[in-house]
Amino acid sequence: MKQVFESLDRLVERVAGHAHWLLRVGLAASFLSHSLPRYGALDAFAERMDLPYGAAVMATMVETLAAMAILVGGFVPGMLGHWITRLGAFAYVPIMAVAILTQHWGRWSFTPAPDYPLGGAEFPTIMLLTATYLGIKGNRA
Repeated sequence: MKQVFESLDRLVERVAGHAHWLLRVGLAASFLSHSLPRYGALDAFAERMDLPYGAAVMATMVETLAAMAILVGGFVPGMLGHWITRLGAFAYVPIMAVAILTQHWGRWSFTPAPDYPLGGAEFPTIMLLTATYLGIKGNRA
């Protein structure tokens, strides 16, 4: 049995250095799938979120740029890539914190409910924690 676990360990260790891509791609895909469609309807987004138009534009741009930074940072070698990743991830933290507090607070389950048409805080909290992790670890994740 020991040999089985050692073999599995060797297999996992071979890919461990690339595991950060699972978090990067998932986080960036979520950012982009939420931000890119908004560019065609920023007025509606601002109204739905009860935000000034300028804040809606800024939030959308930050989400898009943060997603790109998280992806690009993984390809850039050295300290520059490390900090591109960190800045992209940390840029998303306040956006998610505000979203949780203003749109999702009071319900945990991610499923929509009559009082929470955007769902509860479960999914946004996972996004916030993932962004925080990548912000802390950068390319050393």
